[in-house]
Formats: sequence, C-alpha cells, structure tokens
Amino acid sequence: MMKKKISTTIVIVVVLVMSFLIGTGFMKNPTVVLGNYSISEDGSELTLYTGIPGSIGYIRGFKNNGGGVKPHYLTFYYTFGGFNNSFGSKNIFTIELAPDDNEIYFNRTDGGYELVLVKDDKTGQWVRPSEFRSTMKDWGVSLSAENITPTSATIKCIQSGGEATGELQTGSRYIIEIWTKENGWQEAPYLAEVYWTDEALIIKKEDVTRWEIDWAWLYGKLPEGKYRIGKEITDFRATGDYDTEIYYTEFEIVE
Repeated sequence: MMKKKISTTIVIVVVLVMSFLIGTGFMKNPTVVLGNYSISEDGSELTLYTGIPGSIGYIRGFKNNGGGVKPHYLTFYYTFGGFNNSFGSKNIFTIELAPDDNEIYFNRTDGGYELVLVKDDKTGQWVRPSEFRSTMKDWGVSLSAENITPTSATIKCIQSGGEATGELQTGSRYIIEIWTKENGWQEAPYLAEVYWTDEALIIKKEDVTRWEIDWAWLYGKLPEGKYRIGKEITDFRATGDYDTEIYYTEFEIVE
C-alpha cells in the first residue's frame, strides 16, 4: 500500500514537472526588447534583432496579431523546458511587410503593447518612435476631447507658439481608433461609405478652436472603451506648398 502511494506521488510530481516544462513554451514573454533591425532592399521584409534585458528567459518565437492592416502586434513566447532553457531559442526574426504597414508593437506585462518601430510617411523609412517624434514639426498644436457621448464629441484645439510657416488648417476628415489589449490601436469599423468634403477649416493662432464632431453616421454608437481621434493638420503656405501632421487625442466612453 505504501509503495503504491509513493508511486502515485512520483507520477504526480513527474506530471507536474513535465507540465511546467512544456507549459512555459505557451507562456507569453513580455520582456523582449528590440536591439537592432534591418529592412530588405525592396522593403518587403523587416528583420528584428531582439534580446532579453535581464538574466532570466529566452525567446522561442512570436505570434503576429496584425500585418496587412498597417500595424503589426507581436506577442513573444518563452522557450519550452523552463524559463532558462536555451534549447530552441531564437533572437532574430523576420516579418513580411505590406506597403501600407506603418507600426510594429511588442507585447508587454499589462496585456497591452509597446510601439517599437514606426514608418515615417514622408521618408518611407522605419525608425524608432523617439526618432519619429523628433522629425515632427512643432506647430504649437494640442488637441483634447470635451462633451463626450457615444456618438459625438467636441474637439478642442489649442495653438500656442510653435514654428508654423504658413496658415494652419484642417479639413472635415477624422479617424477614430479603439484600443484593445489584444490588438492595440485599430481603426473602428465604418458603417457607411465615406465621402469627405474639401473645405479648409482655419486654426486660429494663439487661440482656441473647437470642432463639433458627430460620428453616428460613420461609426455608429461607440461601446464603452478607450478611443483616440485623429485630425490631419496642415501648415499651408501656397498651393502645392504645405506640410501635414496627424494629431491625436484620447478619450473614453463610459456607460
């Protein structure tokens, strides 16, 4: 009887150990950092050279939760056989790029994603977020959302200082994106075909400008969640002579 109990205990211990060793390979690794990267000559492939900042953990691979729809959301996984088992580990990964892909994200501990690379629309080059932000024009523009409902909001635009060289303008077009832990920022789905008008809305310098936006016709009633709205701002000097930047402001729908 005693031998049977010991045998059963051993079996249970072995099963638990094996479950752990196998199970680690299905556990998400949120500690992966980007070391270096390179782009193929035709721009169709991106090679990532990754690493782990600490002394614990290896990477076996990733799941791409994006691609072909502008952003790539990469979820990395630990190796099988325990956190410190290097067998089967990799640190160089290649992903395919579509012409309109524009962002690369790595998964993080809070269930969200961190932006690690962004494509500069003006140069077509892939750069780190800090490098991309440094290339943006400083026009002294900041946006915020007021009077928020599930179908509308007032966008408050403050212009102060900055280095605009012409007249600051925007148009009727806007974009709304929704945040999820699984996919990060993704554009909310349209309910209708979009036709934007071409009028130029002037942004007053050293002043506050507000735009009333009703998106019920385009996005419908937004459910509870975290969102951001983007507006394209133009520094207009003359016909064919202008610069553009997209400014965002985040907001929440609470029911």
